[in-house]
Amino acid sequence: MLFPYSRSELQRIFSVLLIRLGEGDDAKRLEDKLVTILSSDPICLIMKEITSANQAGIDRKVSEYHGINVETLLISPNLGVLRQEYIDHLVRGFVQALVSGLEVTEEEAWAFVAKLMALI
Repeated sequence: MLFPYSRSELQRIFSVLLIRLGEGDDAKRLEDKLVTILSSDPICLIMKEITSANQAGIDRKVSEYHGINVETLLISPNLGVLRQEYIDHLVRGFVQALVSGLEVTEEEAWAFVAKLMALI
């Protein structure tokens, strides 16, 4: 997954986000909103389902996303690319869920995702 910001930019953005959201009741509000997003946003529910699925379940989701059957997916010379495109789609959807649900900017959402993925 290519992030639209450099690692140093994401670290700076995340630090500023923590300072901004760590004031007063904002930290509790953030936690409550995050719980709501993770438990109800369609993309988050798909991500949760995939993390608990076996490879066959993941391949089923990838094939559905690309509009092909699982057999075609598995024999495709582009199997890795097709899987990555689906993962990228999920991450972009999660970023958008954070933007709308947490009322943060897109760059702040990308920084949050990078932190969750232990990239910063």
